[in-house]
Amino acid sequence: MSLFAHQRSESKSALPALSARRWLLFSTVLCMLPQALNMPVWMSVVSGVLLVYVGLRLNRGLAEPPRLLKVLAVLVILATAALSVLDRSMLLGLVILLVMANTLKLLEFRTLRDAWVIALVNCFIIAAAYLFSTSMLAGAYGVVSIIVLLASLVALHSEVQSGAINEVAAAQSLRWQPVKTAGLLLLQALPLAALMFLVFPRIGPLWSLELGSTAGRTGLSDSMAPGEISNLLRSDEMAFRVSFSGEPVAEPERYWRAMTFDSFDGQRWRIDAAQSQSQLSGISSSGDYQVIAEPATSSWLIALTPVRTGTQGLKLFADGTVRAPEPLQQRFTYNLASEVDTKESLSKEAYRRYLQVPAGNPRARALIDQWLAQGLTKSQIVKAILQQYQQRFSYTLSPARLQGDRVDEFFFSTREGFCEHFASATGLMLRMAGIPTRVVGGYLGGEWNPYSQYLLIRQYDAHAWVEAWMDGRWQRIDPTAAVAPERVRDGVENLLQQSPGYLANQPLNILNLERQFALLAELRLRYQSLNYNWHRWVLGYDSQQEDLLQDWLGNLNYLKSVLLILLPVTVVLLFIGWWLLRARPLYRDQISLDTERLSDRVSRQDPNLARSSDETLQQYSQRLCQALPELSEVLSGWSDAAGKAQYDVSSNANMKHYKRSLRKLRRRL
Repeated sequence: MSLFAHQRSESKSALPALSARRWLLFSTVLCMLPQALNMPVWMSVVSGVLLVYVGLRLNRGLAEPPRLLKVLAVLVILATAALSVLDRSMLLGLVILLVMANTLKLLEFRTLRDAWVIALVNCFIIAAAYLFSTSMLAGAYGVVSIIVLLASLVALHSEVQSGAINEVAAAQSLRWQPVKTAGLLLLQALPLAALMFLVFPRIGPLWSLELGSTAGRTGLSDSMAPGEISNLLRSDEMAFRVSFSGEPVAEPERYWRAMTFDSFDGQRWRIDAAQSQSQLSGISSSGDYQVIAEPATSSWLIALTPVRTGTQGLKLFADGTVRAPEPLQQRFTYNLASEVDTKESLSKEAYRRYLQVPAGNPRARALIDQWLAQGLTKSQIVKAILQQYQQRFSYTLSPARLQGDRVDEFFFSTREGFCEHFASATGLMLRMAGIPTRVVGGYLGGEWNPYSQYLLIRQYDAHAWVEAWMDGRWQRIDPTAAVAPERVRDGVENLLQQSPGYLANQPLNILNLERQFALLAELRLRYQSLNYNWHRWVLGYDSQQEDLLQDWLGNLNYLKSVLLILLPVTVVLLFIGWWLLRARPLYRDQISLDTERLSDRVSRQDPNLARSSDETLQQYSQRLCQALPELSEVLSGWSDAAGKAQYDVSSNANMKHYKRSLRKLRRRL
């Protein structure tokens, strides 16, 4: 008992072999690399310098820094790290502290116990990387990191099993074998992982709650003023993706409504918070279209109008907009179905609300009064406004700044603007003409991906237009189509790609490079297609899991759910137990096993050639040479090689020579 305790203590306090330490350092670098994108620059630089120092110390034998210096470095780095992450989310700060602590732990890497601690922390760092990115590339990188981490554990464990062996022998035996073993371990785990992926119920991502401040950096807000939507053109971030169950919606009808603004104070359009709402009853099929929305700080969802039904739990408001139950802290998938012929109504209270006009803008009011005095109908007033845009206005990302009576200044002085300028002015002037009007914020168009048949809408596709209550229904009026019809027809990318503000936040954006290299566009679409299917069928599988299980097992109850999880796990564990405990002969080494196999093979031709239990390998080889003189040369070569390999087990050269001799013998048999 005491001897065992002594051996265990000694193994934990021993310094791992050089190869094992190299594997561990390599896996630590791989695990930490993605976190460099989330950390402050100075932390990434410090971590990189420390990792380089540890690598040089490992390979070039640099001296260990004094203990006092290490203590001071740890205190200073941890204190400054804690201070620098105070203005970030708590979870991000904890991840950064974990990374920095693991980097500093490498300076104190002395024993096998330290190595296991570093490997364990690396596991957490790999998992933490998925808090910030769940793309297909991030998934593939994570698999590579796991393989290398497992390889480092195999290398550490191999050393423990082999005991005290020299560094050269360890370096040779631990060069690539850990990777092979790690790959084999992962392959063995794949069936169970696939089964758990299919049937194990998904747990809500509680960790995403603290990432809200960084997830939705762009997007539409709950109010709108001229100039705010045009700011979104500086970003090419993905807003959402849409796939259709049938034919995709025609390009001119791709107006994706997110919110309607019904209150205007002369400066900003705002949303009435007192709208009535109902909850969608749920949809049994995939609906007309499926939307994968990216994280945002609000709960608004995009939809084509009018909405008939959709994913259960979504809120449908009186203005036809749809909201999620809570802000989109993570990627959100939902289905919607539209209704073509919907009878619309407008209450007296809503009618009055959509006619409210603030004081000010006397010139616009005078023009509308003049048109009314001339007897223009509502439709004629709409045409008159659009005609003004078509003849005298220009569409630009850099309009002059508006002050005072903004609609008057825009309509009679600057006469240039973006979609929200035209929507804001049109909405106010139609209200002055007695036409109930609301401004709609959303997106227009999108990029069609032919490889996966879906529509990708980015932030720079943000758009604003108006809806006017005319002839007993809401009619869409897009004033941007009057001043810049190519914006509606060809998309904002083709119209404004030469504008100075377009994608100003990403000067090296791939969309800019695609103008010079057409192949990049092809590659980007193919990668986006793969990534879309990754999000839809892997990350978004939980939305289809319930339907799949019901198709297999009918209505699920508590007992079925428990059995569904426990039975496969029990079967797998029983199989592993049988595999480990099954009756089989024990062999001391691979050479003994090969000899027994050789005996089985030659004894099938002549039972007298079977190896006796008290016969050594050399004795058996000599007997075979006498019985099979035509094979005496290869038998002698195999016997000699086996003897050398058994004499020096740490020599890879001897083992390779033995394997060549064995193959040569097998070919002659």
